[in-house]
Amino acid sequence: MSCSQRACIDGEELELSQPSRLVTLVVISGLRGDEIERFKPLWRYGFKTLLDQGHYYSKAIHRRGRTDSASGQATLGTGVSPKNHGIINDRLFYPPQNKVLEVCGIWKSFCGAGLLTHPTFAERLKKHSPDSKVVVLGGSRQFSELIAADSSDFSLWFSSSDFGLDGKSGSKEAEVPAWAERYFETIASPDRISRIWELPTVPRPFSSWNDFRPGEWDAGHGVIFPHRLTAGDRPLLWEQWNRTPDADRVIADLGSHLVSKLKLGGDEVVDYLVIGFSALSAIGQDYGPYSLERISALIELDRVIGDFLLSIEKATGKSTLVGITADHGIAPLPEEAVRQKKKGARVVPQELVEHLNETMLQRFGTLDYLQAINFPFLHLKEIPPASKEEVTQVAVNALREHPAVYKAWAINSIEADSDPIAGAMVESIVPGKSGELALVLRPFQMMRSSVRESSGTSHGSP
Repeated sequence: MSCSQRACIDGEELELSQPSRLVTLVVISGLRGDEIERFKPLWRYGFKTLLDQGHYYSKAIHRRGRTDSASGQATLGTGVSPKNHGIINDRLFYPPQNKVLEVCGIWKSFCGAGLLTHPTFAERLKKHSPDSKVVVLGGSRQFSELIAADSSDFSLWFSSSDFGLDGKSGSKEAEVPAWAERYFETIASPDRISRIWELPTVPRPFSSWNDFRPGEWDAGHGVIFPHRLTAGDRPLLWEQWNRTPDADRVIADLGSHLVSKLKLGGDEVVDYLVIGFSALSAIGQDYGPYSLERISALIELDRVIGDFLLSIEKATGKSTLVGITADHGIAPLPEEAVRQKKKGARVVPQELVEHLNETMLQRFGTLDYLQAINFPFLHLKEIPPASKEEVTQVAVNALREHPAVYKAWAINSIEADSDPIAGAMVESIVPGKSGELALVLRPFQMMRSSVRESSGTSHGSP
């Protein structure tokens, strides 16, 4: 907080026109680093305002070995890499149960403050300035927990299975205030949401893109425009709607309402608001970054961010500092990569395991070595110290021989590799969590999803 009246980026202090009473971090899940420039002709509102009036850091990155939501959100929440905050993946191996568990999944204690090993910025702010208000709004509990842990005065997120909101205050789950529920119902009840997702007017050259591309995933409302949400079941309708741009519209509207209702930035004490947009990520995973659905989502996001910026500017009298970033990107559909003359492919995880097991069987006469896979990390069972180095090296060599693997390492030897990808992997190494082996697939290749099988895409590799 030594720079509470300045923007501090990479050690550079940027003088502001006046002290900021509200610091707002906007996290756009799934926004690729190249999209701000690549889609510049689309910007009319929010992104245009930020580019025209702000500072754009085109090479800002946070390196890590697994580009997923949890590790990215924890990195943004704490300001340090996974090796320091402890969240290396969306899932973590839990030795007591010999299982890989989802971060912020069914175990409420396996989340946020229960897992983070470094204080969040929200926690440091509250320690420095107890009267500052910290408010977090996002599409999931995971986002709120990893951004602020137990240091938010007020956190709200979309319920996981039906139309509604959940929330917490500090370390305790809190009942959502009646005023928040009433407002949410006016903008996101089943009869208020947009049930038809239509393609907006798209400028050239994007208007020439094919509506359907091989590999797209149908989440229940089709793979070509217009997408119609026809589910009669409320939970299924809720799930489909969360994968449309209208969900980000609701996040922005609710964010504006929170700023006004809670009077954020309304006094001389600096307040901190974090707002997370998640629909762009879901749309990217379903249709890929070269789809008309992606274009449609970005056009709508540009508009809603523009409206949101105007609302907080009005509420705070321009006394606000806004930063926009992302927790991860989106990889091209492997089929699209092939169309672009690249070596895209979907890798079946079990085939990789079978290749490893066959090698271990031939060399040692047993398959009893692999304990768990938490891609890109592999955990081996307890191995006698005398043979551990040999077993580990044989496993590494077997992985390297697989045609889909770009590189594989023993965890204790990654630092010796000067490859930039190895450097990213090092940032995600945590003893006890990252196992004994790590691997990275070749560019444009991805693990086949157990849910989508041969459709959709992922966040990519480092």
